[in-house]
Amino acid sequence: MELEVIKETERETAEKLRKKTLSRDELMIRATDLINLLHGRTTAKVFRARQDDPARLAYARAATAAVQAYASILRDSELDEIRERLDTIEARRS
Repeated sequence: MELEVIKETERETAEKLRKKTLSRDELMIRATDLINLLHGRTTAKVFRARQDDPARLAYARAATAAVQAYASILRDSELDEIRERLDTIEARRS
């Protein structure tokens, strides 16, 4: 009984993740927003440090790492897709 509940929860989680998967374009939009925010903050005519700067920079670093990881995962999944398509084409030719 408990095992079934866990499996069902895992399935629901997997479905939610599939629905929330970002495309490459959506990922670029989010990365661009982050870059624009940081660029605007650091290139203002007058830069004044704020109390929340360390926390904001920590979140920016975390977001940058997340974008890099996500891009890598997207790249890997696209490569897997290409490999599958290539295998299918090669199988047809044989």
